[in-house]
Amino acid sequence: MGLFLKAGAGIDDRNNPFSGWMNQNIWLNLKALSNHKFANEHMKFFKELPEKINRNEAVWRQWYDSDDPENMPVPDYEDKIHGDLNIGAFIHLCLVRCLRPDRTILASSSFIKD
Repeated sequence: MGLFLKAGAGIDDRNNPFSGWMNQNIWLNLKALSNHKFANEHMKFFKELPEKINRNEAVWRQWYDSDDPENMPVPDYEDKIHGDLNIGAFIHLCLVRCLRPDRTILASSSFIKD
C-alpha cells in the first residue's frame, strides 16, 4: 500500500536513461516499483522493469504515451499480471500509478468496480 501512496517520493536516483521521454518523477516511481515486493513475494515482481523497458523501449513508450494505458496490454508483463488472480489487478494498478499518475483515478475506479 505504501508504494501506491508515495511511489518514488523517497528515492534519489539521477541516472534516468529515458530522460528523453520520461520525466524524473516517473523515473523515481519506476525505480520504487522495481524494488518493491508485493504481498508475500520473495522476489520483486517488477525487478527487471528498467531493463525490460530498455530492451523494448518503443513498445513501452507506446504504452506510456497512450491515451488510456490502464486499458492497454502491459508490455512484457501482461500474462504475469493476469496470472496472479489474488493480487494481479492491484499490481497493474500500482504500475499505472507509478508510470502514469494522471490515469490513477480512472484505473482505481476500474479496480474498485472489478
